[in-house]
Amino acid sequence: MMGVEYRHFFVVDQENWHPEQDTFERVNKVLGSWGLNDELLEIVDLTSGKQSRTTDASIPKGLAGKVFKFAGPSGGTVARLAGPSFHDCEDEERYLSEILVIVGEDYRIQWSCEGLFFELLEAPTIAYQDEEPYGTAYAESFPSTNTTAPKVKLHVEDYAKEHLASTECKGYWRAAVIFDFGKDLPTFADEIRSLPNREFVEALRNALRAQSIIEIGEFY
Repeated sequence: MMGVEYRHFFVVDQENWHPEQDTFERVNKVLGSWGLNDELLEIVDLTSGKQSRTTDASIPKGLAGKVFKFAGPSGGTVARLAGPSFHDCEDEERYLSEILVIVGEDYRIQWSCEGLFFELLEAPTIAYQDEEPYGTAYAESFPSTNTTAPKVKLHVEDYAKEHLASTECKGYWRAAVIFDFGKDLPTFADEIRSLPNREFVEALRNALRAQSIIEIGEFY
């Protein structure tokens, strides 16, 4: 597993979901209750596919959205959320590289990875490609019309099916929270890629006021 890293997505799998004025505030409160937001590194405005750093944390209705990048926690916090590590190490050695929170109105096609390919069958409007995709949080974004949605087909390799908690997902989202574990591979990533701490996932779903959250894990 030398050089292999792992990233875990929590995405709102709901066509009619839209952010509210306090969405980020609610999500940030959940992150804080688990010790996950001690250091906000930057906020990136994604309006019209053009990325710019900002200090404004509000999410007005109709905007493309924003990315909130937090420094990842370390130690027992990670172990409580993710369970044991694939590596033989103490809890004090555990870490998350970073945490991203993405909230907005635009449709974002889920990033494809080994074993999972998200095929865009039909775009809602003319697409724009971000000038330099922010991290690897998404591959392509589409302005939201609030009336139509992309059509995406998920192709799953046979060997990857055993790692999915659900094969039913829309393949696009308007909001996501992403845990980047870096090289600290959690053992659940080698099984069904669903975070062991279900209390956190349910709190996140409630904060987003989402009917459903889908989890997608990827090695990179």
